[in-house]
Amino acid sequence: MNQQAILDQAAKAAVDMVEKQVDQQLAAIDNMGEDDFMALRRKRLMDLKKKADKIQEWKAKGHGTYREISDQKDWFQETKNSERVICHFYRPTTWRCEIVDKHFEKIAPKHLETKFIKINAEKAPFLCENLNVVLLPTIIIVKDNVPIDRVEGFDSLGGVDTFPTDLMEQRLSANGGIDYDGELTGPKAPSKGKTNFGTKDNTQGKAIYKSSKQFFDPDDDLSFSDKLA
Repeated sequence: MNQQAILDQAAKAAVDMVEKQVDQQLAAIDNMGEDDFMALRRKRLMDLKKKADKIQEWKAKGHGTYREISDQKDWFQETKNSERVICHFYRPTTWRCEIVDKHFEKIAPKHLETKFIKINAEKAPFLCENLNVVLLPTIIIVKDNVPIDRVEGFDSLGGVDTFPTDLMEQRLSANGGIDYDGELTGPKAPSKGKTNFGTKDNTQGKAIYKSSKQFFDPDDDLSFSDKLA
C-alpha cells in the first residue's frame, strides 16, 4: 500500500469515528425525557451563573482594564489577589513601551481572566533585580503568584515595532497567560525552563538595556559593551 493510500485510509477512519460520535450524541438526545431536559437546563443555568459570578469577581479585583500600579508593594498585592497577572515593566522615556501600552489597552478588556498592570521599572529596583528585568519593555506573566513566562523586547513578536495585537495575544497565551481561541500562527514562546535569559538573547536590540544601577537607551552613542562595563 502506497503512502497516499495509507493517508486516505487514516483520514477515512478519522471521519468515521467523528460520525459515530455524532450519531451517539444525537441518539442520546432523542432518548432524553422531559426530566433529562430539565436537568440539562438547570446545569446550564448554574454554569452561566458561575461564569457571571466569576466575571464580577474579576472586575472587582481590577480585571478588564490596563492600569499602572504605584510601587513594589502594590505589585505583590496585585499578584497575590489574582490567579493570573501580566505586568509590563516600563520606563516613561522608552517609546517602545508605548507600543506595549497600545496593545494591552486593547487586550485587557477582552481577557477578563487575567489582570493587566504596568509598573515603572525605575521605581521598582527590588523587583527588577529579583525578576532579572534587564531589558525594557519586559512583560512578566504570573500565575498562582509565581512568574511562569516573560517577553523581553519584541524579538518573540517578529522583531518589529509594527506587530499586530493578535500576535501579542498569541504570545501571552503561549504558557497560559491568557485564554486564546484563535489560530496559533506566531513565534513560539521559550520553554518554561528558560525564562530568565539576559541581554545575549536579545539579538535585535529592540529594547532598553540596564547596568546594575542605570537603564540605557540603545540609540545612545556609546556601545552596549561600554554601557554594560
